[in-house]
Amino acid sequence: RERAEETKLKNLNAIHGKIEEFETPFDVGLALHTCGSASDSVMQLAIDNEAAFMVSPCCIGKVNVNARPLDPEDSNSSAPQPSNGQKSAGHFGEILEYPRSQWLQGLVTRSNYTLLARYADQGEVQYPDPSVEMTEVLDKQNRGLKSKTTVEVDRLEWAREQGYDVLLLKMAGMEDYAKTDLLLGFPETIRNPSNFLEKLEPEGTELRVASLGFEVGV
Repeated sequence: RERAEETKLKNLNAIHGKIEEFETPFDVGLALHTCGSASDSVMQLAIDNEAAFMVSPCCIGKVNVNARPLDPEDSNSSAPQPSNGQKSAGHFGEILEYPRSQWLQGLVTRSNYTLLARYADQGEVQYPDPSVEMTEVLDKQNRGLKSKTTVEVDRLEWAREQGYDVLLLKMAGMEDYAKTDLLLGFPETIRNPSNFLEKLEPEGTELRVASLGFEVGV
């Protein structure tokens, strides 16, 4: 907010709160390093608004599979409730089910999804202990990277099942960092992502962009 005031930006509003509680309509949802289930909440919120999304997930191992959905009458309540599936809190009253897509639900059991998410956080390039065999370190990193790719493809496949066009990209210049995945989704009405801005809004209207995340710079 201070940076917006310093640069005299007039079309920016800062809101402090939970992603799941964000209710302002928007056309594009941006999220950088949204941890765990927060990435799924952003994607769910974007689809609820028929908006495009650009999400850079983080901390896959923090996916919360035991939280209950938010109650609009009690938005501060976050106590978990028992669940026989891998589910987490989404937008008001909605449930985030894991695996996200029908595709991965048919391949991975719900109990194994938690292990997959944990492995997904083990792909970062690290300086190994000299006593540890390099092949062991590389095997661990490779397993982590494959697990993370599976989790991200699962998220995008879920969005595709909702009628979205999706892309999985890598952020350039960050080759030594494991969390470089960039998830893009476009509503079904926008068939060509390269023409997104042109087709999204009529000429003369403003594009409403929501930066939904904990580490988004303005």
